[in-house]
Amino acid sequence: MKKILLALLLVLTLGACDSEEESNIDYPVEYYNATVTETVVDGDDYTMTIESTGFSESDMIKSEVTVTNGEITAFEILEHAESSGYGEDIIEEGTLIDEIIANSSDLDSVDVKELSKIDANTGATVTGNALMDTALGALEHFETYYE
Repeated sequence: MKKILLALLLVLTLGACDSEEESNIDYPVEYYNATVTETVVDGDDYTMTIESTGFSESDMIKSEVTVTNGEITAFEILEHAESSGYGEDIIEEGTLIDEIIANSSDLDSVDVKELSKIDANTGATVTGNALMDTALGALEHFETYYE
């Protein structure tokens, strides 16, 4: 019985340490045109809720980006108000997001226009830049607080 109580105490103590680490981050944290509002840690997965400015300053793109071992493994748009025929098409199509995930180990050297040819296809450069800033913000937040 004592061993079980000691094991339970150890688990609770370790859990408290993880929570304390999270509370040391003063949210929101801004990077580029992206603001990290929270991070949920699940093992090696760090899922961040991030808001970036879309086509107009009042149009926020709210995303969840998961970073695992320093690379983006998931990128989901939760909310947006981007225009149909422009930014909304980039988000709905998903090609740019797939390219960002595929290139996340070296995003600093990637030009968003090269990833999806967004100027030629839709003219939605602002939305593409907002998605790239979201990804870069997630990676920088991970490096700053969790690596």
